Amino acid sequence: MKPFIPQLVYFEPEALHYPLGKELYEKFKRMHIDIRETTSHNQVRGIPGDNELQQYRNAKSTLVVGVRRTLKFDTSKPSAEYAIPLATGCMGHCHYCYLQTTIMIYKSNIKRGEKMNILIDHMKQTIRKIDAFIDNYTIGTLIIEKGQAFLETEIGELIVLNDSFEIQVLAGSQYHTITYEQATNTFCSDAPEWHLFAGFECRVRKAVA
Repeated sequence: MKPFIPQLVYFEPEALHYPLGKELYEKFKRMHIDIRETTSHNQVRGIPGDNELQQYRNAKSTLVVGVRRTLKFDTSKPSAEYAIPLATGCMGHCHYCYLQTTIMIYKSNIKRGEKMNILIDHMKQTIRKIDAFIDNYTIGTLIIEKGQAFLETEIGELIVLNDSFEIQVLAGSQYHTITYEQATNTFCSDAPEWHLFAGFECRVRKAVA
């Protein structure tokens, strides 16, 4: 399969603030490829062509280098739990593709290093969830309100905690066991009115008698 060589490249100005953006710009400049500027990778205007068919064909050989505004993962059903959108669009000309009615420009996201960091964090969090499930813990966020401790789960459920629970908070890369008394009565040294462990990722389970 031949590598994709664009005939026209659009750059968002912000993309040139990133090493990959600069590298791509210099590469296409050396290749004498037509380089233009766009204010947004979602609103690319000026694709050459006298009619929609010509514009469509030219769009299939156009690359847009931009900066993705959000670094959240997108759900990808049914093949995977999440997709990692490093790029969008397609340079293919498949005749059976339902996207043939739409101008599809290939767009590359240059925040790949940041994406990989988020992916690593997501994988670590997934492993923690699996471990919590295996060990019969419920995982969530520790909430302290009016001297009462709660565990807030991902779906927003509040579990009222007390001395009968084993409580572990995540500090760094490891969980540390604290008592209910420590959860509700440990405060920040530089902000005495703030509970130290409030907002921590936390896992709890009923203590074994």
